[in-house]
Amino acid sequence: MAYFQKVPAKNKQGYRWKCTQEAPRHPVTGKRRQVTRRGETKKEAEERANKAIDQLIKEDRGEFNQDLQNITVSELFDKWLELVMKRR
Repeated sequence: MAYFQKVPAKNKQGYRWKCTQEAPRHPVTGKRRQVTRRGETKKEAEERANKAIDQLIKEDRGEFNQDLQNITVSELFDKWLELVMKRR
């Protein structure tokens, strides 16, 4: 579900729209992600937010699926250490 908010701006209308939407959780850390985009209209702001979410999904799929196809256990452990354990 999208959250819309009017934001003051210097244009004809005097305001712009800000759309905040929930994105899928991060595949490695499991942290919540939100995407916020602005636009001249509600529809434009929502379209920009949807495009950003689609881009996040594509990056998540491409990053993890291709890398894990031909990887050794030691490389997997190194990647896990780098991504997960260094953030704790």
